[in-house]
Amino acid sequence: HFYQYDVDQQAIPLGNRHAVINGIHFVAVESNYTFPVGYDADTLEWADNTLAAITAEQPDKPVIVVTHPAAYNTIFNSDTVHGRTGLADVLKKYPQAILITGHTHITTNDERNIWQGEFTAVNDGGVHYMSHPSGFVETGNSSFLPNSGKYGQGLLFEIDVKGNPRITRLDFA
Repeated sequence: HFYQYDVDQQAIPLGNRHAVINGIHFVAVESNYTFPVGYDADTLEWADNTLAAITAEQPDKPVIVVTHPAAYNTIFNSDTVHGRTGLADVLKKYPQAILITGHTHITTNDERNIWQGEFTAVNDGGVHYMSHPSGFVETGNSSFLPNSGKYGQGLLFEIDVKGNPRITRLDFA
């Protein structure tokens, strides 16, 4: 039953997913985990084609895109090795895209972890090794919180019947 909502079975071997749940499209984009972390050309092409088809069919509904690293120069600390450019270039064509990422382990307390530009990007926090910006200044540097393994944060993400998204930040500690 794990793949029961997938509408593109061909994408699964690449690590990508496209599922529809209650009329909302979810697109999971697999990074290549090389250094620096990025996306293979086949994956970016698949994401672009998938988003084009979804948004042509449903131009006024949000599309949820999930991946590990942040899109370059969106949320806090995504202008460093934590952010990748290829996916941002695809997503900027789709203003209804809401990108949810992790990778940085930075706390969700910082308002810079929600970005709205050509699309929306959100950092989902982390459940281990929580980090915060050093002095909350824009240096790109961060440090782990004392006892960072004891902290965890995340998001409760809801979409109402009209297609309006709502994000609630949660502190699991």
